[in-house]
Amino acid sequence: MIVATWNLENLFTPESEYGPTSQEAYEAKLTSLAAVITEIGPDVLAVQEVGSSEALDDLVARLEGD
Repeated sequence: MIVATWNLENLFTPESEYGPTSQEAYEAKLTSLAAVITEIGPDVLAVQEVGSSEALDDLVARLEGD
């Protein structure tokens, strides 16, 4: 079993005050995060610094599994 934890460094949507300055930057961050998570392949992943549930939903949608 692989258990991982990761600080996502202020995961916000672009329209947020603290989010990326563009949709493209946001998409690039999600793509990069999803690629690393997929490579690690954790059974359980705990995350920190999630700024909005919408941003987390967008990331989860790019991953396989539950």
